[in-house]
Amino acid sequence: MAEESDLDISTLPIEEDNMDLDCESLIKALAFYNKIVEQSDSKEIKKKSRKMLRVNALAIVKIVASQNTYIAQLEGRIQEMEKSFASKASTDQALISEAVAREVEKNLPAMAIAQAQTPTYAEMATLRAKEPGNKVPSKRERSKSRQKPAMKTDKNFSWLLSP
Repeated sequence: MAEESDLDISTLPIEEDNMDLDCESLIKALAFYNKIVEQSDSKEIKKKSRKMLRVNALAIVKIVASQNTYIAQLEGRIQEMEKSFASKASTDQALISEAVAREVEKNLPAMAIAQAQTPTYAEMATLRAKEPGNKVPSKRERSKSRQKPAMKTDKNFSWLLSP
């Protein structure tokens, strides 16, 4: 059993009017008061400790309830924001699609003419070959140009290439 001097009420960590603490410190205080109730011989100290146990337990319940309410409010706000963003995104997407469609419709004749006038790669090669001084390379010449030249090594640095 603990002595009276070890269980001085003035040294108790939490007072009745101090309910703005976090749950962790309140739980520690609950353990402290529970220990006092178990070890104390004095009925006065046990009575005050039990009262503090109830006060701290109530404070924890209030904190948890307020946090649950706050979490529920946040979840509601998040759902509202998600709905708002979804509606804005669909509206924005619809507006963008309409604007693109209008631009395409406006420029469609010009795009068709430009595409019809743009020569293909084969036509460009034929046009270049027909210019004076140009000749179309043969298949052999084209394959030679694609081959990479053999790498020349200097005798002084050949050790760098060996495994």
